[in-house]
Amino acid sequence: MSAHDPSQQSDHGVRYETSDVRTRHIYLAGLALASTAAVFVVIAWGYYQVLAKREAANSPTLNPLSAQYARTQPPEPRLQSDPRADLLAMRAAENEQLTKLAWVDKAKGTVQIPIDRAMDLLIAKGLAARPGPSPAWLPKPTGIDPHLPAASTQARTLGDR
Repeated sequence: MSAHDPSQQSDHGVRYETSDVRTRHIYLAGLALASTAAVFVVIAWGYYQVLAKREAANSPTLNPLSAQYARTQPPEPRLQSDPRADLLAMRAAENEQLTKLAWVDKAKGTVQIPIDRAMDLLIAKGLAARPGPSPAWLPKPTGIDPHLPAASTQARTLGDR
C-alpha cells in the first residue's frame, strides 16, 4: 500500500488540488517583467547621455589657469584641521569623566561615582514624588509599590575600598 495512494485513503470531507500549478505562465510573466525593466533601463541611459551632452555644450569653458591657482584648502585660520579626531577626543574625554570614581570634596565626604552606578542607585532608591494628587492624564505606575520601604543598598565611598 502506497502512502500517497488516493484510492486507499478516506477523505472525510477534505478537498485538495489534484493538479500542479502551470509554471509556464509564471515564467512568461517574469520574462515580460525583466524585459520591460531592461527596456526602461536602456531608455533612461540614453536620456542621461542626451542630457549630459546638452549640459556640456551649454557650460562655459574653464579657464586653464583655474586648475593651477585653485584653492585646495580653506583660508587661514583653520579652526578644525581634523574634525573626526576632534570629535573622538571629545567623546573619549566625556566618557572618562562619566566613568571615573573620584573625590569631589574630601572634607564633606562627597564623591563622584560612575554614571552607571549612579543610575543603579537611583533605581534602587526610587525617585522622590511631588506632594499632591497626580494629574488625571498621567497613567498610574505599575510594578512599583510606593508603600514599600526603599531598598537598603548603600553607596560605597572611596574610603570603603
